[in-house]
Amino acid sequence: MENGRYLVESVANCWACHTQRDTKTGAMVGPHLGGATMSDEVNLKRTWAPPNLTGDPTTGRLAKLSEEEFVARFRTGRVIPGSPMPWQGFQKLREDDLRAIYRYLKTVPPVVHDVGPPYVDKP
Repeated sequence: MENGRYLVESVANCWACHTQRDTKTGAMVGPHLGGATMSDEVNLKRTWAPPNLTGDPTTGRLAKLSEEEFVARFRTGRVIPGSPMPWQGFQKLREDDLRAIYRYLKTVPPVVHDVGPPYVDKP
């Protein structure tokens, strides 16, 4: 489990985007890996919503993916065109590291937090 936690919190840095941050200080202010919103650095009219990575059965992305589906998703790469998710780098992760990430995420306490659609474009 420690390897998965290490990967999530440092190497892959999942929590940096999937935990809500204070826009002024950058401090983590939301539930751990419970999803967030963030501005697009290129398209200033777009706001992204990295999903809730907990196992909450109604709002958590992980509740909807088996371990095999999780690994396959990282192998296929970009799922949403234009997504800031660094899929190319994650495609290079070893399978045992992807499985360690999944298994660690399954231990994170479920968070009820619906972030809505993957992105919203402002008029």
